[in-house]
Amino acid sequence: MRLDRTNQGLLVTAALLLAFTGLRLWQTNRPPAPLFHVAPIQALDVRAIDLSQGSTLLRLERGERWALRSPRELSADADRVAAFLRDWGAGFSPDLRMRPGDAGLEAWGLDPASRTVLRLEGTDGPLVELYLGRRLSGGATFVARPGDPGVYRGRVPGAHRLELDPDAWKDTRLFPISKDDVAALVLDGARGRFGFVRREGPDRAWWEADESTDFAPSSRVLDAVARSLCDVKAVAILEGAAAREARTGGPL
Repeated sequence: MRLDRTNQGLLVTAALLLAFTGLRLWQTNRPPAPLFHVAPIQALDVRAIDLSQGSTLLRLERGERWALRSPRELSADADRVAAFLRDWGAGFSPDLRMRPGDAGLEAWGLDPASRTVLRLEGTDGPLVELYLGRRLSGGATFVARPGDPGVYRGRVPGAHRLELDPDAWKDTRLFPISKDDVAALVLDGARGRFGFVRREGPDRAWWEADESTDFAPSSRVLDAVARSLCDVKAVAILEGAAAREARTGGPL
């Protein structure tokens, strides 16, 4: 059956209306522009952590152990560093791109004078570099990144651990070593003096008594003693004038 010109015109008009309606629906419901993504970070790939605000820089570097290099050199709390890097094990993606406003970056706490710069360095360069702004009560943070004019919101991994105060990162253990670093133990008390040495083989390690001890020791118990000694932490560490004042009665 052949349509007359009137019906042909109506059919074309209906088709155009359907196409226009479909286009409007797609524009209304299309997904937002993709936000950036930071791939999961493996802790062993991170060689240094930089945290800076203005002229203040806190830098941690991985050597044989983690250590603070700026603003002063101290042994770093390996557990705190490990926990922070573990937070990055799932990567990071912001959940919202903010609409630009007239107030500028100051509204987000992302202007150069206010923002905190987080940088995780690998062997071949930066693994993460983010500008961190104002934190929200729900735990999210306004963020930006170099070379991107956008402002985003998201839960930055480990943000609650980030402090510029070096005292928050320093190792407060009295003996900043691991259990396996202990090669010998001497226990001297009311019942006498007992000495032990740690031996290592290709498959295991064990403890033996030295010449001053006449019984076979328990390796499990001595491992526990060594571990306990390595975990002893100071409530406070005095430095400089405070340390000298505390020593008024002579060396501790």
